[in-house]
Amino acid sequence: EDFISGRGRCEDKDILPIYLAENQGILREGLRTVADNPNRPLVGLRLVIECFNGTTGFVGKLFKDLGAEVKILHGEPKGDGSFSVDKPEPAIKENLAELREAIKSFKADLGIAFDVDGDRVGFVNERAKILGGNELLAVLALGILEERKRGIIIVNSKTSENVVKLIAKNGGTPLRWWTGYAHIRALMKELNNLELSFEDMEELSKAKDKDLQKKLKLTKRSIKQGKSILFGGEETGHILFPENFYFDDGMYTTIKLLIIIARLKNKDVTLNKLAGELFYSYYVPDIRMTITDEANASGIVESAIGSIV
Repeated sequence: EDFISGRGRCEDKDILPIYLAENQGILREGLRTVADNPNRPLVGLRLVIECFNGTTGFVGKLFKDLGAEVKILHGEPKGDGSFSVDKPEPAIKENLAELREAIKSFKADLGIAFDVDGDRVGFVNERAKILGGNELLAVLALGILEERKRGIIIVNSKTSENVVKLIAKNGGTPLRWWTGYAHIRALMKELNNLELSFEDMEELSKAKDKDLQKKLKLTKRSIKQGKSILFGGEETGHILFPENFYFDDGMYTTIKLLIIIARLKNKDVTLNKLAGELFYSYYVPDIRMTITDEANASGIVESAIGSIV
């Protein structure tokens, strides 16, 4: 109805090769200075990828073409809407049991677990130890700050204070924001919009504390003066990069981590060694309750919270 008159055309196009080539180009560029073979920079790297019968089985080709040895678990959709596990969440430890065993038998450098639509991702290191959400944020921050030297990293309210301190210690500017990747995305976009004044930011209304309002104002000013937002993320595996259109994209996060791992390997440092030197982080996973008694829902939730606090 928006096009009352005129002509258009419909074209069928396979966008997968374009998508693969784009991401392979990002990996090649990121590893250009450390790879022996710039065209196949992942030679010598062994990966196991858990797809839970979701949509991400195609990613094996991306890494194989660059020289990696890849083992795919549950790479094909079943076609009936079911998955290899009941709740295909990479944040659920039990879901990663098969991946961890495959890492041992395949002698892999990294295990990767995508949720079924590929926007979130979890990782397991070469010792088959799960890289927690806080540890992932810390490793990404360290690797990116080593390259960029300074910049803003936005995390959510549930992220460990150890991550915030680590960012600041390594030259970054940490900023806590509301839990929910949509809130982080909105804040990143508004901070980066140089035509939008601080007073006109919609996200400003969520900053009830005056100190936080002041920090936001200083952050906005520093961006106008040339400082960059490096990324934003949550310990759930939702990670967003401005140069990737602010999408929470598990593939792009994986590429960023692979670049960091390859650079570490060039220094004879493993992901397990790096993560082991960071900190120990206690993490309470999401507690999801099914409530059928809607009339008493708030009381049930309050009672549940009281039992664990």
